[in-house]
Amino acid sequence: MVHPCLTNIVALFYTSLCWRCSANIKSITDKIDEYSPEEFERCHQLYILKKKKNSYDVLHNFQDAFSVTIFCIILANVLMCSAITGSFLVKNLGEFPISLQMDFLYYLTSGFSCVVVTLWIAGRVPIEMNRFKNSFYQKVHERLLHHHAVIGLEELHLKTDLFNEPDFVLTGCNILPLKRSTIIALVGTLFTYTVLVMNTNVSKDVCTIANNTRSNICLNSL
Repeated sequence: MVHPCLTNIVALFYTSLCWRCSANIKSITDKIDEYSPEEFERCHQLYILKKKKNSYDVLHNFQDAFSVTIFCIILANVLMCSAITGSFLVKNLGEFPISLQMDFLYYLTSGFSCVVVTLWIAGRVPIEMNRFKNSFYQKVHERLLHHHAVIGLEELHLKTDLFNEPDFVLTGCNILPLKRSTIIALVGTLFTYTVLVMNTNVSKDVCTIANNTRSNICLNSL
């Protein structure tokens, strides 16, 4: 089994890349805010869009490189947290040896933190992307309202094309969206299915005990 420290190092490297990309997109957005509507001409718009495209290309590159890896890391940590949580539902924490209690708490904390931090930081990317699109759109829209006489069709097309772009979201294997809202979904799924599995096991144990009791009664009657 791969030690959690190794997976956490990979997740840390991945989240650092996400943080740098989102920070770069934020800096481009802040650059848009520095322009007045009069100054934000087509040449400046193209310059901003080229910088945005460079960040977009970087995101696609490490999305391709880490998509499978980060999905496996998140899935492994979720399953590990589910197994430990299930153990706590079956037995009280005090019934386990102290060394095992410490291991459980370490792995549970490590796995949960890894998932939450990864999704939280990776989820910053679509937030900054949407902020960039809204800032660009609003700035061009202000030019259109106040300086409509000098607005060309090319500027309108730039605004329309950018706003019609699909939202970019990092994913794991094109299955798991790496967004902040996914944290709540995973936590809810984790506890729901853990409780269901534990209830199923308890029901099986009760049926087994009942069957054994009936068998003993039949044997005694004979």
